[in-house]
Amino acid sequence: MFFINLPIGLFTVIAGRRILNESKDDTAILPAPFGVVLIAAAAGLVSLGLVQSESWGWTDSRTVGAIVGGFVVLGLFVAHQRRTPAPALDMELFAIRNFSWSNAATFSFGTAFTAMFFSSILFLTEVWDYSILRAGFAVAPGPALVAVLAPFMGNLAGRIGQRPLLLGGGLAFAIGGLWRLVFLDGSPNYLTEYLPSMLFTGIGVAMCLPQLSSVVAQSLPPNRLGVGGGSNQAIRQFGGTLGVALTIAFIAAPASLAEALSHFDLVWWLLIVGGLLTSALSIPLATRKTSR
Repeated sequence: MFFINLPIGLFTVIAGRRILNESKDDTAILPAPFGVVLIAAAAGLVSLGLVQSESWGWTDSRTVGAIVGGFVVLGLFVAHQRRTPAPALDMELFAIRNFSWSNAATFSFGTAFTAMFFSSILFLTEVWDYSILRAGFAVAPGPALVAVLAPFMGNLAGRIGQRPLLLGGGLAFAIGGLWRLVFLDGSPNYLTEYLPSMLFTGIGVAMCLPQLSSVVAQSLPPNRLGVGGGSNQAIRQFGGTLGVALTIAFIAAPASLAEALSHFDLVWWLLIVGGLLTSALSIPLATRKTSR
Protein backbone atom coordinates (compact mmCIF):
# COMPACT_ATOMS: atom_id res chain seq x y z
CA MET A 1 0.00 0.00 0.00
CA PHE A 2 3.01 2.29 0.44
CA PHE A 3 3.41 2.48 -3.34
CA ILE A 4 -0.17 3.70 -3.69
CA ASN A 5 -0.15 6.20 -0.81
CA LEU A 6 3.14 7.70 -2.02
CA PRO A 7 1.77 8.98 -5.36
CA ILE A 8 -1.31 10.35 -3.64
CA GLY A 9 0.99 12.27 -1.28
CA LEU A 10 3.02 13.52 -4.22
CA PHE A 11 -0.20 14.60 -5.89
CA THR A 12 -1.11 16.67 -2.85
CA VAL A 13 2.28 18.37 -2.69
CA ILE A 14 3.00 18.87 -6.39
CA ALA A 15 -0.43 19.42 -7.90
CA GLY A 16 -1.94 21.36 -5.00
CA ARG A 17 0.51 24.29 -5.16
CA ARG A 18 -1.19 25.87 -2.19
CA ILE A 19 -0.42 26.10 1.50
CA LEU A 20 -3.34 24.63 3.40
CA ASN A 21 -4.38 26.51 6.50
CA GLU A 22 -5.27 24.35 9.46
CA SER A 23 -8.96 24.33 10.29
CA LYS A 24 -10.71 22.99 13.35
CA ASP A 25 -14.16 22.77 14.81
CA ASP A 26 -14.17 24.01 18.41
CA THR A 27 -17.43 22.14 19.01
CA ALA A 28 -15.97 18.76 18.02
CA ILE A 29 -16.10 15.97 20.61
CA LEU A 30 -14.86 12.40 20.73
CA PRO A 31 -17.26 9.93 19.08
CA ALA A 32 -19.37 7.72 21.29
CA PRO A 33 -17.59 4.35 21.81
CA PHE A 34 -20.79 2.42 21.13
CA GLY A 35 -20.89 3.73 17.56
CA VAL A 36 -17.29 2.67 16.97
CA VAL A 37 -18.08 -0.81 18.31
CA LEU A 38 -21.13 -1.10 16.04
CA ILE A 39 -19.30 -0.24 12.81
CA ALA A 40 -16.40 -2.53 13.70
CA ALA A 41 -18.83 -5.36 14.45
CA ALA A 42 -20.68 -4.79 11.17
CA ALA A 43 -17.48 -4.99 9.14
CA GLY A 44 -16.29 -8.02 11.09
CA LEU A 45 -19.52 -9.98 10.68
CA VAL A 46 -19.85 -9.38 6.94
CA SER A 47 -16.17 -10.20 6.39
CA LEU A 48 -16.51 -13.37 8.49
CA GLY A 49 -19.45 -14.61 6.46
CA LEU A 50 -17.70 -13.94 3.15
CA VAL A 51 -14.35 -15.43 4.15
CA GLN A 52 -15.90 -18.55 5.67
CA SER A 53 -18.40 -19.07 2.84
CA GLU A 54 -16.23 -21.70 1.15
CA SER A 55 -15.82 -23.89 4.23
CA TRP A 56 -19.27 -23.27 5.68
CA GLY A 57 -21.15 -23.09 2.37
CA TRP A 58 -23.02 -20.09 0.98
CA THR A 59 -26.39 -21.40 2.17
CA ASP A 60 -25.17 -22.47 5.60
CA SER A 61 -26.96 -20.76 8.46
CA ARG A 62 -23.64 -19.51 9.85
CA THR A 63 -22.74 -17.79 6.57
CA VAL A 64 -26.17 -16.28 6.08
CA GLY A 65 -26.41 -15.32 9.75
CA ALA A 66 -23.02 -13.57 9.75
CA ILE A 67 -23.71 -11.57 6.57
CA VAL A 68 -27.29 -10.67 7.46
CA GLY A 69 -26.23 -9.92 11.02
CA GLY A 70 -23.54 -7.60 9.72
CA PHE A 71 -26.04 -5.59 7.70
CA VAL A 72 -28.45 -5.47 10.64
CA VAL A 73 -25.68 -4.11 12.86
CA LEU A 74 -24.80 -1.62 10.10
CA GLY A 75 -28.43 -0.43 10.18
CA LEU A 76 -28.21 -0.07 13.95
CA PHE A 77 -25.02 1.95 13.49
CA VAL A 78 -26.76 4.37 11.11
CA ALA A 79 -29.71 4.72 13.48
CA HIS A 80 -27.36 5.30 16.41
CA GLN A 81 -25.40 7.93 14.51
CA ARG A 82 -28.57 9.87 13.73
CA ARG A 83 -29.48 10.09 17.43
CA THR A 84 -26.23 10.31 19.37
CA PRO A 85 -24.79 13.76 20.18
CA ALA A 86 -21.29 12.33 19.55
CA PRO A 87 -21.42 10.48 16.20
CA ALA A 88 -18.45 8.63 14.73
CA LEU A 89 -19.92 9.41 11.30
CA ASP A 90 -21.71 12.74 10.96
CA MET A 91 -24.85 11.75 9.05
CA GLU A 92 -25.78 15.39 8.44
CA LEU A 93 -22.93 15.64 5.96
CA PHE A 94 -24.70 13.15 3.69
CA ALA A 95 -27.32 15.79 2.98
CA ILE A 96 -24.62 17.40 0.81
CA ARG A 97 -25.14 15.95 -2.68
CA ASN A 98 -21.50 15.77 -3.74
CA PHE A 99 -20.44 14.33 -0.39
CA SER A 100 -22.98 11.51 -0.64
CA TRP A 101 -22.26 10.53 -4.24
CA SER A 102 -18.48 10.81 -3.94
CA ASN A 103 -18.49 8.61 -0.83
CA ALA A 104 -20.63 6.02 -2.62
CA ALA A 105 -18.11 6.06 -5.48
CA THR A 106 -15.25 5.85 -2.97
CA PHE A 107 -16.77 2.74 -1.42
CA SER A 108 -17.18 1.12 -4.83
CA PHE A 109 -13.68 1.98 -5.99
CA GLY A 110 -12.12 1.09 -2.63
CA THR A 111 -13.66 -2.38 -2.83
CA ALA A 112 -12.48 -2.98 -6.40
CA PHE A 113 -9.05 -1.42 -5.88
CA THR A 114 -8.18 -3.54 -2.84
CA ALA A 115 -9.48 -6.67 -4.55
CA MET A 116 -7.31 -5.86 -7.57
CA PHE A 117 -4.12 -5.38 -5.56
CA PHE A 118 -4.66 -8.40 -3.32
CA SER A 119 -5.68 -10.74 -6.13
CA SER A 120 -2.77 -9.61 -8.31
CA ILE A 121 -0.22 -10.99 -5.87
CA LEU A 122 -2.26 -14.14 -5.29
CA PHE A 123 -2.63 -14.85 -9.00
CA LEU A 124 1.05 -14.37 -9.75
CA THR A 125 2.21 -16.53 -6.86
CA GLU A 126 -0.50 -19.21 -6.84
CA VAL A 127 -1.23 -19.62 -10.57
CA TRP A 128 1.95 -18.47 -12.31
CA ASP A 129 4.24 -19.67 -9.48
CA TYR A 130 6.07 -16.34 -9.10
CA SER A 131 8.04 -15.75 -5.93
CA ILE A 132 6.78 -12.97 -3.67
CA LEU A 133 9.71 -10.77 -4.71
CA ARG A 134 9.11 -11.36 -8.41
CA ALA A 135 5.39 -10.74 -7.97
CA GLY A 136 6.19 -7.44 -6.23
CA PHE A 137 8.26 -6.29 -9.19
CA ALA A 138 5.55 -7.51 -11.57
CA VAL A 139 2.86 -5.29 -10.03
CA ALA A 140 5.22 -2.30 -9.62
CA PRO A 141 4.46 -0.68 -13.03
CA GLY A 142 0.91 0.08 -11.87
CA PRO A 143 1.87 2.16 -8.80
CA ALA A 144 4.75 3.71 -10.76
CA LEU A 145 2.28 4.88 -13.39
CA VAL A 146 0.09 6.36 -10.65
CA ALA A 147 3.09 8.35 -9.37
CA VAL A 148 3.74 9.74 -12.85
CA LEU A 149 0.13 10.52 -13.78
CA ALA A 150 -1.28 11.82 -10.48
CA PRO A 151 0.20 15.36 -10.72
CA PHE A 152 -0.92 15.68 -14.33
CA MET A 153 -4.43 14.47 -13.46
CA GLY A 154 -4.59 16.95 -10.60
CA ASN A 155 -3.77 19.86 -12.89
CA LEU A 156 -6.24 18.58 -15.49
CA ALA A 157 -8.98 18.33 -12.86
CA GLY A 158 -8.31 21.97 -12.00
CA ARG A 159 -9.10 22.91 -15.60
CA ILE A 160 -12.06 20.65 -16.42
CA GLY A 161 -13.35 19.49 -13.02
CA GLN A 162 -13.09 16.08 -11.44
CA ARG A 163 -16.15 14.38 -12.92
CA PRO A 164 -14.74 13.72 -16.43
CA LEU A 165 -11.68 12.12 -14.87
CA LEU A 166 -13.79 9.96 -12.57
CA LEU A 167 -15.93 8.79 -15.48
CA GLY A 168 -12.87 7.91 -17.55
CA GLY A 169 -10.96 6.48 -14.61
CA GLY A 170 -13.70 4.05 -13.67
CA LEU A 171 -13.89 2.87 -17.29
CA ALA A 172 -10.10 2.45 -17.49
CA PHE A 173 -10.14 0.39 -14.31
CA ALA A 174 -12.96 -1.76 -15.68
CA ILE A 175 -10.98 -2.32 -18.90
CA GLY A 176 -8.09 -3.57 -16.76
CA GLY A 177 -10.42 -6.12 -15.19
CA LEU A 178 -11.84 -7.09 -18.58
CA TRP A 179 -8.32 -7.60 -19.94
CA ARG A 180 -7.62 -10.07 -17.14
CA LEU A 181 -10.91 -11.86 -17.73
CA VAL A 182 -10.18 -12.31 -21.44
CA PHE A 183 -6.43 -12.93 -21.53
CA LEU A 184 -5.12 -14.34 -18.25
CA ASP A 185 -4.72 -18.10 -18.22
CA GLY A 186 -2.42 -20.71 -16.72
CA SER A 187 0.48 -20.00 -19.10
CA PRO A 188 2.64 -17.08 -17.89
CA ASN A 189 2.89 -14.31 -20.47
CA TYR A 190 3.65 -11.16 -18.54
CA LEU A 191 4.20 -8.57 -21.29
CA THR A 192 1.09 -9.22 -23.36
CA GLU A 193 -1.36 -10.65 -20.81
CA TYR A 194 -0.62 -9.19 -17.37
CA LEU A 195 1.24 -5.89 -17.85
CA PRO A 196 -1.47 -4.16 -19.95
CA SER A 197 -4.09 -4.89 -17.28
CA MET A 198 -1.84 -3.42 -14.58
CA LEU A 199 -1.34 -0.28 -16.66
CA PHE A 200 -5.07 0.15 -17.26
CA THR A 201 -5.85 -0.21 -13.55
CA GLY A 202 -2.97 2.16 -12.73
CA ILE A 203 -4.50 4.79 -15.01
CA GLY A 204 -7.84 4.23 -13.29
CA VAL A 205 -6.33 4.69 -9.83
CA ALA A 206 -4.54 7.90 -10.85
CA MET A 207 -7.76 9.32 -12.28
CA CYS A 208 -10.07 8.25 -9.45
CA LEU A 209 -8.55 8.11 -5.96
CA PRO A 210 -7.15 11.66 -5.69
CA GLN A 211 -10.19 13.13 -7.45
CA LEU A 212 -12.66 11.46 -5.09
CA SER A 213 -10.84 12.94 -2.10
CA SER A 214 -10.81 16.31 -3.86
CA VAL A 215 -14.56 16.27 -4.51
CA VAL A 216 -15.21 15.47 -0.85
CA ALA A 217 -13.00 18.36 0.28
CA GLN A 218 -14.66 20.83 -2.09
CA SER A 219 -18.14 19.82 -0.94
CA LEU A 220 -17.55 20.53 2.76
CA PRO A 221 -17.67 23.76 4.77
CA PRO A 222 -14.23 24.72 6.14
CA ASN A 223 -15.02 23.70 9.72
CA ARG A 224 -16.07 20.19 8.59
CA LEU A 225 -13.07 19.33 6.42
CA GLY A 226 -11.43 17.15 9.07
CA VAL A 227 -14.45 15.05 10.01
CA GLY A 228 -15.62 14.84 6.39
CA GLY A 229 -12.22 13.78 5.09
CA GLY A 230 -11.91 11.24 7.89
CA SER A 231 -15.33 9.83 7.04
CA ASN A 232 -14.32 9.48 3.40
CA GLN A 233 -11.17 7.56 4.32
CA ALA A 234 -13.14 5.34 6.71
CA ILE A 235 -15.64 4.51 3.96
CA ARG A 236 -12.78 3.73 1.59
CA GLN A 237 -11.21 1.39 4.17
CA PHE A 238 -14.58 -0.26 4.80
CA GLY A 239 -14.79 -0.94 1.07
CA GLY A 240 -11.22 -2.24 1.14
CA THR A 241 -12.12 -4.68 3.91
CA LEU A 242 -15.01 -5.94 1.80
CA GLY A 243 -12.71 -6.22 -1.24
CA VAL A 244 -10.27 -8.47 0.65
CA ALA A 245 -13.09 -10.60 2.06
CA LEU A 246 -14.70 -11.04 -1.36
CA THR A 247 -11.38 -11.97 -2.93
CA ILE A 248 -10.75 -14.64 -0.32
CA ALA A 249 -14.31 -15.94 -0.69
CA PHE A 250 -14.09 -16.10 -4.50
CA ILE A 251 -10.64 -17.69 -4.71
CA ALA A 252 -11.16 -20.17 -1.85
CA ALA A 253 -9.15 -23.40 -2.21
CA PRO A 254 -9.24 -24.64 -5.82
CA ALA A 255 -8.54 -28.30 -6.50
CA SER A 256 -7.13 -27.76 -10.00
CA LEU A 257 -5.69 -25.12 -12.31
CA ALA A 258 -8.95 -24.87 -14.24
CA GLU A 259 -10.87 -24.33 -11.02
CA ALA A 260 -8.37 -21.71 -9.86
CA LEU A 261 -8.77 -19.79 -13.14
CA SER A 262 -12.56 -19.89 -12.84
CA HIS A 263 -12.32 -18.60 -9.27
CA PHE A 264 -10.07 -15.71 -10.30
CA ASP A 265 -12.55 -14.87 -13.07
CA LEU A 266 -15.01 -13.95 -10.32
CA VAL A 267 -12.49 -11.46 -8.96
CA TRP A 268 -11.91 -10.01 -12.43
CA TRP A 269 -15.67 -9.49 -12.68
CA LEU A 270 -15.52 -7.66 -9.36
CA LEU A 271 -12.96 -5.26 -10.88
CA ILE A 272 -15.14 -4.70 -13.93
CA VAL A 273 -18.29 -4.05 -11.92
CA GLY A 274 -16.44 -1.88 -9.40
CA GLY A 275 -14.95 0.32 -12.13
CA LEU A 276 -18.22 0.71 -14.01
CA LEU A 277 -20.14 1.41 -10.79
CA THR A 278 -17.60 4.08 -9.84
CA SER A 279 -18.21 5.83 -13.15
CA ALA A 280 -21.98 5.52 -12.77
CA LEU A 281 -21.94 6.93 -9.23
CA SER A 282 -19.83 9.86 -10.43
CA ILE A 283 -22.39 10.99 -13.01
CA PRO A 284 -24.53 12.99 -10.51
CA LEU A 285 -21.49 14.90 -9.20
CA ALA A 286 -21.48 18.64 -9.83
CA THR A 287 -17.76 19.36 -9.91
CA ARG A 288 -16.13 22.66 -10.72
CA LYS A 289 -12.94 24.04 -12.09
CA THR A 290 -10.37 25.35 -9.61
CA SER A 291 -9.99 29.10 -9.69
CA ARG A 292 -6.51 30.28 -10.63
